[in-house]
Amino acid sequence: MEITGKFEADSNFITVYTENKVFTLAFGGDWGSVDVPGYSAYYAPLTKEWLAAAAAECTETGTFFVDENGWKRLK
Repeated sequence: MEITGKFEADSNFITVYTENKVFTLAFGGDWGSVDVPGYSAYYAPLTKEWLAAAAAECTETGTFFVDENGWKRLK
């Protein structure tokens, strides 16, 4: 599946904010996603307002491909 969105990266993960999901891409190749609205792994509520604020803090937009074999950056 191809995903495009604002993203931020640290030394271990890339977090991609799309219209209604947040994807976490691990540099080891694993990835996961959560729906918005929904809850984080720590049961924190994820709202559309939170998603918009988080995406607004990002300076880059990227396109990634994710599937059962892992992920890769396309653009």
